[in-house]
Amino acid sequence: MSFRLQLLSAAALSLVLTACPSRDTDKPPTGCIGDCSDAGTDAGTDAGTDAGTDPGTDGGTDGGTETCEGAKWEFDPERTFEPDACDTFQSEYTKSCTGFAWDGQTKTVTIEQARYRECYKQWLRLEGVVVVGIEDSYSEGVGPRRNFWVADPTDRSMGILVHFRGSDSWVDNTGTRPDREIVLGDVVNVEGVLGTVQPYEDRDGRRFFLSNIYQAGQVVKQVVVELETAGNGQPPTPVTVPACFGNAQDGYYRAGEQHAGARIHIPGPLELTNPNPVAFMSANPGSESVYGFEVTGGILVNNYKTYDLADEERCDWRKKAIDADARGKKIVFPDGITGIWDTYTHAPCEPGSSDCSRNLHGGVPGTFDYCSEVPTDGNYFTYVLYPQSCDDVVAVEQDK
Repeated sequence: MSFRLQLLSAAALSLVLTACPSRDTDKPPTGCIGDCSDAGTDAGTDAGTDAGTDPGTDGGTDGGTETCEGAKWEFDPERTFEPDACDTFQSEYTKSCTGFAWDGQTKTVTIEQARYRECYKQWLRLEGVVVVGIEDSYSEGVGPRRNFWVADPTDRSMGILVHFRGSDSWVDNTGTRPDREIVLGDVVNVEGVLGTVQPYEDRDGRRFFLSNIYQAGQVVKQVVVELETAGNGQPPTPVTVPACFGNAQDGYYRAGEQHAGARIHIPGPLELTNPNPVAFMSANPGSESVYGFEVTGGILVNNYKTYDLADEERCDWRKKAIDADARGKKIVFPDGITGIWDTYTHAPCEPGSSDCSRNLHGGVPGTFDYCSEVPTDGNYFTYVLYPQSCDDVVAVEQDK
């Protein structure tokens, strides 16, 4: 099934939007192995508003397996996915917000309402949510930045990402700005506009998030984060999912949507079954980067927080698995793995953009023809696990 018509429709809709998510022109590279120069940063100007709701089953209609010189993967246009028996969740909420411009009101909602009512472009307020993950953090000229996930304390089965910039509002219950940054375990109230990350953002493009309202090159309404109860910097207890959970089916399927944005635990034992899954390959010519690995059950695990850095050895289980295999060994996670469950897309550099200052709209490698199609001819995104530290992925080496 081709997504060109859907992409054109989304682009047309973006012309009428009046509230845009903040642009991340300074986002650091995504995690990778080897040369990271192809990771990409955003220097674009379009609004990029589609959330990519069609899972997509193939990238063409003709039969057979297609290859070409220089192809990084073999593409089967007849490949489809099977419905997942674990994905039986049905929200009681339906899409009830149809406007594409902020109506000037603040709507107090739960995270489930935010995700399933899809009050797109509306200003939402989440009350008493807990910080369960930090996507990234770094300094801007106006102050520290935190992009973080929150979940409802009484039901942590789903969460949502919040983009907090240094210029946004961060106050305690006295109205004073705390002299520390947002940390894991903080209980907060959050206000922001519901949108999706720009589709040309590598890794997290099209992900639901709350952000500021950005118009005509400037922030016109700040994200508000109010600290209710201080956390201790430790991640909250994860939600344990069933053993059948999470099969991405090589990136063609969007498993576990009902746990998007949540901190989850996938029980073990689990084996690292593939250190080079196609879905995590870089689509940039000449790059050998692979952004994660696959474990038992077809679960994709992104390693942007655990792969070895040039000056820091972390817990690069992908690299260790390759080495172990050469010695007749394997990598096993006896007690399972933990992390944030959320979307993944790969937005390769536009042709001619050697510094990746501009990316194509993302898709999942392997679900489109490397030689003749663009990422959006395949599955726009899939769901993967994002371990937040080496404590989330404790493994051992065993004999095969």
